[in-house]
Amino acid sequence: MVYCAIFGVIMTCIYWVLVASMRYYNIANYSVDLQQNGLSAMTALSHDLSESKSNTFTNFTASTPKGVIFASPRQLNGSYSYHPDTRLLMWTKWICYYIDTTDGVSCLYRKEYYKQTSEAVPVIPDTHSTIEQFKSDSSLPRKTMAKYIDTINASLSGNVVELTLTFNNSPSTDKGNSLSISTKVKMTN
Repeated sequence: MVYCAIFGVIMTCIYWVLVASMRYYNIANYSVDLQQNGLSAMTALSHDLSESKSNTFTNFTASTPKGVIFASPRQLNGSYSYHPDTRLLMWTKWICYYIDTTDGVSCLYRKEYYKQTSEAVPVIPDTHSTIEQFKSDSSLPRKTMAKYIDTINASLSGNVVELTLTFNNSPSTDKGNSLSISTKVKMTN
C-alpha cells in the first residue's frame, strides 16, 4: 500500500511537469508563429512603401476600417515603365493594406488596383480613394498578409513613413502573446 501511495505521488508530479511543459511548448509555438506572421507582413508592406512616392500616401489608420493606400510604379509584369520623352516613372497601380475580420480572426489584407492608363504624376482614382472602396470591390483579389493583427499605425514625415503593426494571438487556455513591430520606411520615388 505504501508502494502504491509513493507511486501515485510520483506519477502525479510527472503529470504536472508534463502539463507545464506542454503549456510552455504551446506558448512558445504561438509566439514564434506570431513573430513570423508579423515580420512577413512588415517586410511586404515596407517593400511596397519603399517604391512609392510620399505625395501618394494616404493614411486611414485613425478611421475604420484601418489601413493605408499608396501608388506603386510596378506594372502587371513586375517591371517599371518610363515616359518616352521625360523619362519619368509611369504610375498605374494603387495598393491598399487594410485590417478586416474574417471568421473571427483579424487579418491584414492587401489589394491592388490598376488604372487603365499610366500617369507620370500619380492621381488616386475616385473609385478607389478610401479603404472602404478597396474593401468592397470584389473584383480585386484580396491577399492575406498577416493574421491576428490588432492595429496598424502610420505617420508620414517628409518622405519617411513610420509604421507600427501590433499583433495579438490569445489561445483560449493561455494568456496568449502579443507583438508590436515598428520600422521607418523611406519612400524612394
